[in-house]
Amino acid sequence: MPEARSSPVPRTCASTPSASPWADPGMNDIVDRHIRAAVTLGQARRFTEARALLLDLQALNPGHPGIITAFGVLAIEMGDAAQAVDIFGAATTASPDNAEFCANLAAAYRLAGRREEAEASLERALLLAPRTARFSLLRAELMIERRDGPAALDAVERALRLAHDEPAVHRAAGLVLVALGIHDGAERAFRHAHALDPADVAAPHNLANLLAMLGRHDEALPLAENAFLASPTDPDLTRAYASRLAEVGRLDEAVRTARRLLAAMPDDLETVELVAGLQIRRGEPADALAVIGALVRRQPRAPAALAALGRLLLATGRTSDALVAADQALAIDAAHEPASILRRTVLLTLGRFAEALPEGPGVPDDADIVIDHQSDLIETVIALRWHRNLVSDGAALHSDEAHRALFCQLTGREAAAPTGPPPAVAVTPAILMRHGLTSGAGLAAEWPCLQASDEQLAPWTAALSEFAAPRLGIVWNRVRPGFTLDMMREVLPAGVTPVSLAIGSARRQLRDWPEALDGGAQISGPIDIIGAVGALDGLIAIDGIALHLAGAMGRPAIAILPIGSPWYWLGDNGRARLYPSVRILRQSSPGRWDHEISLLRAMICALMSDAATKPIDVEALGTAAS
Repeated sequence: MPEARSSPVPRTCASTPSASPWADPGMNDIVDRHIRAAVTLGQARRFTEARALLLDLQALNPGHPGIITAFGVLAIEMGDAAQAVDIFGAATTASPDNAEFCANLAAAYRLAGRREEAEASLERALLLAPRTARFSLLRAELMIERRDGPAALDAVERALRLAHDEPAVHRAAGLVLVALGIHDGAERAFRHAHALDPADVAAPHNLANLLAMLGRHDEALPLAENAFLASPTDPDLTRAYASRLAEVGRLDEAVRTARRLLAAMPDDLETVELVAGLQIRRGEPADALAVIGALVRRQPRAPAALAALGRLLLATGRTSDALVAADQALAIDAAHEPASILRRTVLLTLGRFAEALPEGPGVPDDADIVIDHQSDLIETVIALRWHRNLVSDGAALHSDEAHRALFCQLTGREAAAPTGPPPAVAVTPAILMRHGLTSGAGLAAEWPCLQASDEQLAPWTAALSEFAAPRLGIVWNRVRPGFTLDMMREVLPAGVTPVSLAIGSARRQLRDWPEALDGGAQISGPIDIIGAVGALDGLIAIDGIALHLAGAMGRPAIAILPIGSPWYWLGDNGRARLYPSVRILRQSSPGRWDHEISLLRAMICALMSDAATKPIDVEALGTAAS
């Protein structure tokens, strides 16, 4: 499935693990320094300068392997897979026993989506230099793409054994572990890399991005700030620092920081999108569109700029205009992947599922199911309601423990443990989603699809029984312009017992509201949330896993959604089509909630009425929503 969230968001990690380090076969110091300078320019996206420097070096040193490799690295940095394959392919043909060339050719093939050739080229590199740690890390990346988590983890562990004292290897291993969803291991790797080389800003930078992804924003900010101050002209570090500032509510500082970078790099798409996204969060959609519109006027034939404009239009609720932008980008380059993803997302948002998700290849009746680190948790919750149609009773489940527990809960059955890597053809959440959304059965088919067990309910029911009903779960945004805890406190009527289901650093905000119960202290994952939601009288929450689980269970809930909210919150008569027990409160203007706060009070009264009367008529609601 395409990315469902419509607001521009900063990248989790600034770069993937380096799969293409340049060779260093006894280069003299002067040439070495110039090559490294060219690669640094490329990493800063100063491609014209990098290429000019390499051309000058090549004129003086024709055929130099380090210069050839640097040209290939530059092509990879630019995303030019075809050029990178040509460069490293020619180099490998001329020097078939050069392991660096073989590994770099594998990286180029991977960028081009030619996985089998990438694996073959990497196997050649490993045969020539089996004790090279970065080759093992590239193997880990290829195994991730094959969805073979155990093999990827084995490759990471081998790399760390081979180069346990090299900070770059620990840093790259941390990025691979992030991709595998092994966040505690990634954090340890980044911290160890920083301990080995305190002067290197890359490890704390990536650690800050990981902590931000995990919601530990207060810990992430000082790391990002230190990295930025150490190298204030680095675009990646500057963008990351601005993003971390915004996450802790320092929005004006974030905009100023990003705008300084924009002044130096007015045509850098990532910076333009960051500035525009921050201005939307500040409630300035017109200014945001002006920033990105200026780029489109300067680059009217650039599909990437048009796709960025479309993403911004979608984030401001201008869905039809976003579709026009996507179509214009695809008219210029029919193979432009970001524009294709945008178009699918817009069509989903418009409810045009058959157009968004054309029928894919079939799967055997006895196909296994794969739900792993690459599976979006929310989309997995949505998709598994349709499991009966495509998953056989004897199917093996390739999954980590967290996803396995959720699968068993949502499907009401055990899944056989697999042996060996996942098959090439398998049922995934994306396949289930496509089948369910295009089958014509209606979005509310197979609803509700989840029920808390007595064992899950018991501790929550016992703990909450000491407090007055109604007991309403709450989840909020930590900072403006989201729906904050102060707003939540303002709208809840007297007599309600608020029960926080927030986890991470958001729990600290409860210190100023002692009447609210800190349920998040007892939550370690989705299974705990199921028990909590089942024991509560209702839920008032921003978009997140708690809200989707409440909807899947058919529990009374209110979804507090920003403008441009994801496709799965399509509604009819104020209720979610996917989850008819969930009322929808949708923001009308970016960055502001004034009007919605007054509406929310009335909605909470209706929610309390739902909770106080007989259970929801699931069948009637489901029929209406279909």
